[in-house]
Amino acid sequence: MENKSLIFLVIGAIFFPILIVACFVTDKEFLFAKEPTDIFQLIEEEGEPTKNAYVSIDVDASLDWYAETKHTTNGIPTGKEKHYLIWLDDTSFISLTTSGKKNYEKLSDITTTTFEYLNGVAMYLPEPVKFEGQVKTMNSEIREYYEDALYDWGITVEDGMTIYYVTIDSTSTPMKEWAGIIVMTIVEIIIIIFIAREVKSYKMMKAQAAAAKATALLYDNSDPVTDENNNLYS
Repeated sequence: MENKSLIFLVIGAIFFPILIVACFVTDKEFLFAKEPTDIFQLIEEEGEPTKNAYVSIDVDASLDWYAETKHTTNGIPTGKEKHYLIWLDDTSFISLTTSGKKNYEKLSDITTTTFEYLNGVAMYLPEPVKFEGQVKTMNSEIREYYEDALYDWGITVEDGMTIYYVTIDSTSTPMKEWAGIIVMTIVEIIIIIFIAREVKSYKMMKAQAAAAKATALLYDNSDPVTDENNNLYS
């Protein structure tokens, strides 16, 4: 019976995250997307990059990163992302959020070549690097840094520039989201198994203690052992 209960608990732990996704996650289309949509195709179809869309972007021009987000747990650094001002091929501008040393190095090289191109040192922009991610709105603090960067570069809507006030978050992809769900499920199963074993161990100890107590009572209440003359054995 206890084994059946444990099996039901494990099955519940597996399906609980799926139930959460089905009931509460609003961007199911993103989670179940097989391939990203090219950013220009999305803009052509929707008029702008729509929130939660899973997109790909070929970056060959960057005006450097304008903000950095750092994450800590109990004061211990756990990660960070950088936010870049990207100059698209149609001369519009958008933000890209990414993390990881390799991505920083790629974007640093692109930024260097972009400056060389703008200053007439390089004749061409570099080979584009593809990024994939989810279109997200910016929080107020990041948006303020984004607007400051646009202002510093003299990029304004009044001058006919197209500016998208969203960021493509390459740290968020369907694969990474599902990986998080799987990890959460595994952790839940481990916790359930641990609790079940602890409960089982507690029940066994309690049963053993009860059995020992019953044996002791039985021994205390038993008749004394005598010989044929009714004399107690010493």
